[in-house]
Amino acid sequence: MENIITNTSVQGGLFNIATAKSLFYITNQRNLMSFLGAGMIVPAASQFRYKEDSRKEFNGAIPFWKKGIPTSSEYIDLVDDQRIVVIECNSAAIMKYCDGFIVDDNENVLVVNAAIPLSSISVIYMHTDDAIADFLVRLPEDVIAERSIFKILKDVSVIEHDIKLTPSEVENIAPYITFIDSFGGGIKALEQLAICDISNYEYILNLLIVCLDSYRLENVKVSVMNLPKQTFNISEADKEILHHLLPILQSFNIEDGFDPLYVLEKVEECFKNQIEGITEENEKWLVYIKRVIDADIEVPVLADEGDIFKRAVLLFLLRPDLERLKNALNSTISPGPVVFSIAVFLAGYTTGLCRMGGEYKGNYDTFNNFTKSLLDWLWCRTGLTLSTSLQPDTSGVSLVYKINKEVLMCLKLAPNSSLARVLHKVVASGYILNYDGDSNELYFNIQLNSGECQPLYIVFFKQLDAGFDAIRLVTPYLPLTGSKLKTLTKKMAIELLIRNSEESMYCNYSYSEKHKAIVIEAKLIINNIVNEEFDKILNYIVKMANFS
Repeated sequence: MENIITNTSVQGGLFNIATAKSLFYITNQRNLMSFLGAGMIVPAASQFRYKEDSRKEFNGAIPFWKKGIPTSSEYIDLVDDQRIVVIECNSAAIMKYCDGFIVDDNENVLVVNAAIPLSSISVIYMHTDDAIADFLVRLPEDVIAERSIFKILKDVSVIEHDIKLTPSEVENIAPYITFIDSFGGGIKALEQLAICDISNYEYILNLLIVCLDSYRLENVKVSVMNLPKQTFNISEADKEILHHLLPILQSFNIEDGFDPLYVLEKVEECFKNQIEGITEENEKWLVYIKRVIDADIEVPVLADEGDIFKRAVLLFLLRPDLERLKNALNSTISPGPVVFSIAVFLAGYTTGLCRMGGEYKGNYDTFNNFTKSLLDWLWCRTGLTLSTSLQPDTSGVSLVYKINKEVLMCLKLAPNSSLARVLHKVVASGYILNYDGDSNELYFNIQLNSGECQPLYIVFFKQLDAGFDAIRLVTPYLPLTGSKLKTLTKKMAIELLIRNSEESMYCNYSYSEKHKAIVIEAKLIINNIVNEEFDKILNYIVKMANFS
């Protein structure tokens, strides 16, 4: 290490200004394109279109040099190459991704078998301004770069001796990185192409849960929060299909072609390898879908009815490419919004984040912040908590999906001015809401004195007149199903009616056929709502819900 410090301080240049926490990885322009496309630096075995670089000497693991480039013959050739790329990172920014994946760490080099987000990069060095300009002008449309991250590599300093290292064996982490790339591709495709006419977004939530569960990480639990009424619209048969299908799709390189019958053969093989074998339902489905793909029978209209997930898988197998899938909306197949959106996720999942077009990725910072979040959740292997909430924006309302309270994606809801006005007022009061498009209701949890939570619904009335919009706040008070029906005595019913007539009563008790319960409700005119008024009415309803 003394040789490094002494030599670089005499010669000056790049490594003279590097801090003690600076790390340097030496690669080439082709690999840099791959990293920029994926939003992360990965080991050689996990990279799309790998070209040999400094990872070769470490069985594909990534060597980050500490303050210099060694003068071994392999490295001196790299330094002389005009296509050299030196990537500078800060050690503090990458260590959380290296935890448990460090192959070697000594005074000269840190070798990691890990995925490192590009957001951890502080500088990308090339030999000249011309080299940088030439590189940027040759970037394909699926690679996102920012000129400001590039700098010229001047007077490269080297270490005046060979460093003899014995490379260690490394674990094959490609399956993990491939999943992260696929999952990210599915999310970005959904954000770009999902139809805002979807009324029930719980299908999308179910898809995400099944997909994350297929990742099968040890000690990582996928849980769901902020859903006071959890209606999981996916059967065990559909779960089985997706659990077998998703890993198969990860292995595809869409540019080499896509054979739907091959995919179905692999799915069938997975079913038959199960101890319990294949169910009669899924066996019939496989026979049917093969006949559709072989054109033995006509492709049905794929509306949002019946087996939604099976219909979505069929649509995807018929049109696995995102561009072709977009055209399905104007075809005789006429897929429903939910069927189409699930198929979009599967197509994006198959394409993968790295190979997606730039229109799906956004700008450099947005894309790299997204891949950093993916790695924070899926590579660092924390527990995963999925949640959804409504959020007002400049053009209306979005449904926000979050993992561990960080935004995963935002999907637009169909334009609804009344919904947007109410949402703005309620969010300003600090509540996290969800939306049920089938019932045209907002809903969220309220806390009772007992410590339990129960849902409160915001129900929209049909317009009485143009511009006259009203809502009803509703929360269950006394369930009337099964044996609980007996708890409503004649005396109690009369007491509730008497309460309704009291002058101090700002809500009322009524029977809800939908909820099969006595509920507490209050009516408000939307245009007249102010935040303080809403808070007072809501607190009053909570008070009445606690009244016995």
